[in-house]
Amino acid sequence: MQGVFAENTYFYIDEHTKSGFLIDPGAQAGLIYDVVRQNGWTIEKILLTHGHFDHMGAAELLREKLVAPIYIYPEDARYLTDPYLNLSGNSGRPITVTHYEERFRRRSPSHSHPKMPAACPRPTASSDWAQ
Repeated sequence: MQGVFAENTYFYIDEHTKSGFLIDPGAQAGLIYDVVRQNGWTIEKILLTHGHFDHMGAAELLREKLVAPIYIYPEDARYLTDPYLNLSGNSGRPITVTHYEERFRRRSPSHSHPKMPAACPRPTASSDWAQ
């Protein structure tokens, strides 16, 4: 996403099986889909670290195109269906996600939850993540 906001989407892919996860697809579903197909990857799950629009904006369309379930932490699920909680409500293009599963036993640090820190460390091995 360009302009006022920037967002990062991550792929966590096993180099041998070419299968893995798509993390926080906030925008540009077509571009993300093209990258997946060009690399011959299979996305098993779409993981959302929290429910703000810049982390889930492309999730619903990619769920349909990739036939992969969307997972989010239970406390953040309400953000997916409420454009004002996910901060897209005043944008002129409200975003919601209606097909998701509440998963994760351990919470990812996130700024959408007031009791959690706003930052989390990135993996140390650069080969573990690809933008």
